[in-house]
Parts: sequence; structure tokens; C-alpha cells
Amino acid sequence: METASIGAHDVQRTVVREGELVFIIVDGPNGIPAMQAAKARVALVVMADIDGARLQAALSLGADQVVNAAKEDALARVMNLSNGEGAPVVLEAVGQPKTIEATVDYAASTGRIAIMGDGRGNVTFPPAVFLRKELDFIGSRNSWGRFSGIDPAHGNRRTAHGPPCHAQVPLCQCDRGLPLHGHAHLRDHQDGHPVLGAETEQ
Repeated sequence: METASIGAHDVQRTVVREGELVFIIVDGPNGIPAMQAAKARVALVVMADIDGARLQAALSLGADQVVNAAKEDALARVMNLSNGEGAPVVLEAVGQPKTIEATVDYAASTGRIAIMGDGRGNVTFPPAVFLRKELDFIGSRNSWGRFSGIDPAHGNRRTAHGPPCHAQVPLCQCDRGLPLHGHAHLRDHQDGHPVLGAETEQ
């Protein structure tokens, strides 16, 4: 519920509009709910990740296209889809300085960028890029007032494709549920945070 509401809040904060290209840089649970919330607004959603299984899940749950950033140039894909303009909306759900800094490259002029990844470390941007592209840069982490738009029990489910719940486990076995949610890879990466574009460990 919390991750779904955070994703919905992210889409609300960036004012995603019908027909817009939304590029989501993903790692972890918030990306797919954000994708589904954007699809509910009839956006074109492209998701980038380095985990092939999670990308396949994204496609099955409604993403229009996916990019394996360990194997493909994600920026080139965005530019090809946007006639070289970039994405009007970029959502960053990783929290790594490298992926946060890359958002300005993916974004179109007057684009909206939202950071929902819980970042560590310092991030550096040249101020001129914000002036030249007139970018809106938003922090988006809360989920206040979004539960009623997600929970089917409230009668107003806003996801566009498929059920948001993949599995249920008892609270005492929540560690067994993490691999079902796509987190098994985290222990294989430094500080638990994989970097977009880095090779995944086998």
C-alpha cells in the first residue's frame, strides 16, 4: 500500500498528462506503482532498470516499453521516442547520485523531474542546465491522501493493469517475501544500492 501510494503521489506531483512520455528510472518497489498511476492517466511509460526479471514484470503490468540499462543506451531510447526532445516527465526511483544527475539529460525542455529514490551522497548539477531547459525539480516521497486512490476497498482503484499485490506472506515471514518483490538482488550490490548502467552480478 505505501509503495503504491508513493508512486501515485509521484505522478500527481509531476502533473502527468495524457499522451506524455514518462521515463521512470527504477530500482525497487516504487517504480511499478508509479508506472500504473501514469498509465491510468493515459501516458506513454518507459521504464529503465538493470534487472531483466523486473523489466518483464513491468511489461506484464502495463509498461509500454522497457530498457535494460546494463545492455542498452537508455538516453538514446528516450531521444528516439521523443524526436530528440527528451521526456516531459522523468521519475527517479533509485536514489543514487549517478541516476539523479542523469535525470536532467533525459528531461525535455520545461520538463518535470521527480526524485523518489531515498538518496545517499551528494549530487552535483551545473546550474545552467536548469536555466537553459527551464526544468522543474521535485522531491516526492510522501503518500498523504493517496491511499483511497489505490486501495480497492475504497472503491476507487486507479491502477491501469493487473493486481498490485503479487503475493502475501505472514508478518513473521516478511524476509521470505522480499525476493518476491524484486529485492533479492540488493544484497549483491554495494550499500544495497545498484547503480543504473552497472553490470548485475550473477
